[in-house]
Amino acid sequence: MKKEYRKYWVLFIASLAGVMIIPIFMPYGGITSDTLSYFKLAKDFPHVKNSLFPVGYPILLKIGHFFTGEFYFSSRIIGILSYALIGIFSYYKRFYFRETVIILTCKFFMSIYTNSISEDIFLTILYFQIYYFHEYLSGNKKGIRFILPITILTIYMVMVRYSGVYIYCATGLFFLYYTLRNNYLSKILSKSYFYYLLFSFLGIGVYLVYNYMNFGGFFGEQTRSEPDLVDIKDFTYENLLGVINVVNPFFSINLLNVGGTLASLIEVIVIGIDVFFLLYFLWFYKKHFKVIFTAFHGLLVTLGGTYLFFMFCSEYIQGIERLNTRMLAPSSLLLCYSFVILYYKAFPNKTTNILLLGVVSLLYNVAYQLKTPVNYLAYKTRVEKIVKERNNIQYFYDDTENEKIIISTYKIPFIKTQMMYIHPYIQSGYINANIVRTIDPEIILLSDDNRIKNKSLILYNSEIK
Repeated sequence: MKKEYRKYWVLFIASLAGVMIIPIFMPYGGITSDTLSYFKLAKDFPHVKNSLFPVGYPILLKIGHFFTGEFYFSSRIIGILSYALIGIFSYYKRFYFRETVIILTCKFFMSIYTNSISEDIFLTILYFQIYYFHEYLSGNKKGIRFILPITILTIYMVMVRYSGVYIYCATGLFFLYYTLRNNYLSKILSKSYFYYLLFSFLGIGVYLVYNYMNFGGFFGEQTRSEPDLVDIKDFTYENLLGVINVVNPFFSINLLNVGGTLASLIEVIVIGIDVFFLLYFLWFYKKHFKVIFTAFHGLLVTLGGTYLFFMFCSEYIQGIERLNTRMLAPSSLLLCYSFVILYYKAFPNKTTNILLLGVVSLLYNVAYQLKTPVNYLAYKTRVEKIVKERNNIQYFYDDTENEKIIISTYKIPFIKTQMMYIHPYIQSGYINANIVRTIDPEIILLSDDNRIKNKSLILYNSEIK
């Protein structure tokens, strides 16, 4: 091992340890509402009932469940192995190991891989796509050695998240430009990327047609709500906040809706930091564009920018969550990875700056995610015990919602003030409800228990002690 790589291995191992340990002390254990939907799909597979979510991630959960007997630890193992695979692969393939480790410490990796969501797999697939595109554009892989793996990765990416289609379309746009720029149109049938695009199109098409034939929609659009465009100014503003945050490696904007002059001031400061990172990113590319910018980086920027554009447009077409770190993680990976690689080339004597950025990013994200530590496994053990004792549970009702409210207090450094916020993720009702459904995704959450006559079918939050 090269001496210069040792410190990067230390940073990688530290970040991997964070991915492994942080969820255990997060109040919600990394389980979101989407996670529970994936768990239910995994339990039902292969008898899937709708196409709201693609089946790629549930298939892996189903396989993991076969070995672990539960979905929670299956999802954690998938996330940890995916994260570890990226770092180990980059080292043994000598594929920008230092740069890869820095990217793995950024918020769009740490926040994704500490949660049990499909982006774990999506970003891993995207990373391997980046590798194969690099090898092709460098002349190291052609023919079947390029076409087969990149085609499989692309098709499965769409089966993990429908937004993988945006990556595919962006790739098509890049190679169209690549073809015209290099006068390859007359030789297109001899180019490996042509067959990659063709076979991927066919594979993606087969999957989407299957969805349409069986569920009545290609992307589950028939089950999604309309976008909330009542206040289109606020709607656009919130999404633009996500856009300008895309290259911030440390944190993302989270509007707490607390109001007040202080909150507005903090928001302005945070936006200013985002704008700084974005402007520096643009300045850097403008300065070094003609010197060290290659086709590979053109591909990364094209994919990242196009994905960002398509995601922004999607907000106005379907009812999905606002643009945030999770939604734009693929763009962040593509754009920041290109930046870090080019930075190492442009400033070989200033690599300590980027290494320090990685260390600070890791420390900040660990501290942020553990700002309200809770022993999630203790919660999980208590819930599992009562669920096993009562094997007829069909419903869960939070009867302590208005009795035990935990208020988060955020202290502002350097000034003697603080903000109070009722964070939903640390309320016992929310935590227990999620745990119950990780055990059995079929359990229904109730907002009112009056309509259920047989109360023995209901697990009340107050019973879990």
